Amino acid sequence: MPMPNNAIKMNKLRQVLRLGGSAHGTRSIAVMLGLSRTTVRKYLRIYHRLGLSLGELLSKDDATLYELFQVNPNSGRPESPSARELLALLPSYARRLRKRGMTKKRLFEHPVGYSKSRFNSFLLAYMEQGRTVMHIEHRAGERMFIDFAGDRLHLTDPTTGKRTAVEVFVAILPCSQLTYVEAVMSQDKEHLIAACDGVLRRRSENHRSRQSQVRREEARSL
Repeated sequence: MPMPNNAIKMNKLRQVLRLGGSAHGTRSIAVMLGLSRTTVRKYLRIYHRLGLSLGELLSKDDATLYELFQVNPNSGRPESPSARELLALLPSYARRLRKRGMTKKRLFEHPVGYSKSRFNSFLLAYMEQGRTVMHIEHRAGERMFIDFAGDRLHLTDPTTGKRTAVEVFVAILPCSQLTYVEAVMSQDKEHLIAACDGVLRRRSENHRSRQSQVRREEARSL
């Protein structure tokens, strides 16, 4: 379930703005993008308060958009000693997180007085700022990125205990950030094609499901 008032990524914010500018209701936008209505309302209020046209906003790079919408989990709050400690650690955490085998869970083990979700929101916001140097516009459904990720994992037979090594196939739709992950036996062509087929089938199922959800929500609001 989407959490209200969470900071959202810049590509998701652009989708909120586009849909809001196309006369979609808050409820429909929330359903289509998997956000809470509170979050959608929050960003649409800022949009209307800015007094800029939709075209002007969408033409701005991510760094400018970030500043305009104040997408910052600590915006407007005084810094506590624990916040200052965490903020000082974020640059090294971001570098360490790029290393193979490092996870947010391992970084969180450092005691800085924050819950796991709060720690992750700080880290995400810091890393998002580092990603806003280049903006690439992705059209919905135009491309899909695929790769094999990380080390090989293992499936264990619950009866025999035999472990079988598998590859981790990952696909992502860059516009929506929808991600598909599947364990496959190898990186050979036959397994790669089967995994890609699985992505396309799931995408078709999700599209039909979302259309049905939107129609139901719009019918309730009539």
